Amino acid sequence: MFTVLLQNDDEFFIKNFNDFVATSIKDIQFLCYTDVDRAIKELEDSKIHIVAAIGGDEFIKRVNSSEKIDNKLVRLLTSSETKIKKDDISEINIFQNGKAFVSDIRTAISSITGNSLGQVNGRYVVSFFSVQGGVGKSTLAYALAMVAVSQGKQAMYLNFEPSAYLDRFYTPMDPKGLNDLLYNLRDGRKDVQEQILNTRKRDENGVWVLPPFENISELYKLERKQVEVLISNLHEKVDVDYVFIDLPTGYQEMNMWVMTMSNVIVHTASNVAGGERRLEKTLQDVYYKNIEFAGKTITVIIKKCEEPIKSVVDMTIPFSNSLSRDVKVLEVLKTNPGYYKAIQELLNNIE
Repeated sequence: MFTVLLQNDDEFFIKNFNDFVATSIKDIQFLCYTDVDRAIKELEDSKIHIVAAIGGDEFIKRVNSSEKIDNKLVRLLTSSETKIKKDDISEINIFQNGKAFVSDIRTAISSITGNSLGQVNGRYVVSFFSVQGGVGKSTLAYALAMVAVSQGKQAMYLNFEPSAYLDRFYTPMDPKGLNDLLYNLRDGRKDVQEQILNTRKRDENGVWVLPPFENISELYKLERKQVEVLISNLHEKVDVDYVFIDLPTGYQEMNMWVMTMSNVIVHTASNVAGGERRLEKTLQDVYYKNIEFAGKTITVIIKKCEEPIKSVVDMTIPFSNSLSRDVKVLEVLKTNPGYYKAIQELLNNIE
């Protein structure tokens, strides 16, 4: 248990935030004040060890000017956008839901102090693999992220596909925002947490995403060690429950590297055009057998036709038909209860 002091002028916000953390956050004690003077006095006189203080411009200025406040206190500024900075005051987006707000506070403290402070980071890194194109793998990966978010989880979706239909999922970001992250990876830096946190954005469905690669060759220029640094930072230093990684079709080197660092691999195929036969051959293939999977594998048939499934698989999921009909994944989840139920079941199987 550690303590964070929060100051905000809005009494309604403070009351609702207090109610939220009292029932939902077990490892952080929040001391919440609307009055700046009382908040400063608490920081100066409290016998409780307060790890961090978060508030507006006036509050932070008062904290910085007080000689009685411990220099080691982490100072966080409330803002309209989260910006994590190790060598300066981090900004935390106050206009988001309670869970995301606390998640960003937790991540900022961890980044500045180097102490995880009891958080569970990168609980599941899930990669999606297939040797058969067009089966619905990408839709499946993003749908899982959306359902996880709907259940109050923090989820990130990364698309490593060379031809990504991201506009069918969400509104893509400007790809130039990825440049700093790529530069730091290529520069051999092992800690790229700050670049990830400041590059990622929540899309309109509440899923964390990174910008697409401006040129797919930029992705394939990454070396194994650089990919391992990226995945390990996502797994250990970014406060999310799930990272869903949508891999390109086939035996790309990139796929092998990512799958050896994933908690779960979702191997997808379809039951049309020889999909089941291809799946069975893949499972017996020497390349596939020699992949050093880091975690469990879930084999999924995405059912496109009504023929009975003959392969030994872990799950069968209805075909969403979203990309071929130019329908967004959100609409599929709203209008196809069978698909939504299957996604929920798969999410449970991942855990």
